Parts: sequence; structure tokens; C-alpha cells
Amino acid sequence: MVIQIQIQTKGNPNQFGKVVYDDSAKSVSVIFPNADVKRRVESYLNTEREFWLPESDQIDDFRVEKAKPTDSRSHFELAMNTLLTNTDVWLNWGTEEEVK
Repeated sequence: MVIQIQIQTKGNPNQFGKVVYDDSAKSVSVIFPNADVKRRVESYLNTEREFWLPESDQIDDFRVEKAKPTDSRSHFELAMNTLLTNTDVWLNWGTEEEVK
């Protein structure tokens, strides 16, 4: 399944692009007019990191898993939740769509 989501730069709402995630190929591509923004988002989404995954409803019941955001759709979605904090790029979840 291929998913695409619209992104835009913080402070410059006229520059739009998108992130395309291919679940079967475990790959991501970034389409953006600014090369620096494109590089930052690609680097963030292709770098292994720790994900804290809940095991129950208890706040201290979780496991830490090392993975790349491209390893699975759930890792991709978790990484996209912190895109702004890590890259200064806004994400618009309302534009998420599956592409066939």
C-alpha cells in the first residue's frame, strides 16, 4: 500500500510538498521544491531511532524498539507525529490518502 501526506514549511505556508510511503517496498520519497527541506525530511525518515511502544494502559508499561520509520506503517506513522519537532516541517494528517 502506498500512502501520501501533504507537508509544508513552517513560516512559509506557500511551499507545499508531500511524503510518499510505500509499505511493501519499505521506502519513502519526499517531493518538495526546497532541496534543504527535502533532505531534512528524508534524513529523518530514513534514520533508525527508538520507539516507545505501549504494552498496556499504564503510563510506565512500554517497550523500547529500535527501528527505521520505513520498517512498517506503524513506525512511519509514529515518526510522522514528531516531524515538526525534528525538521520544522508541518504535516497535514487531513490530506493522508492511499494511492493505488
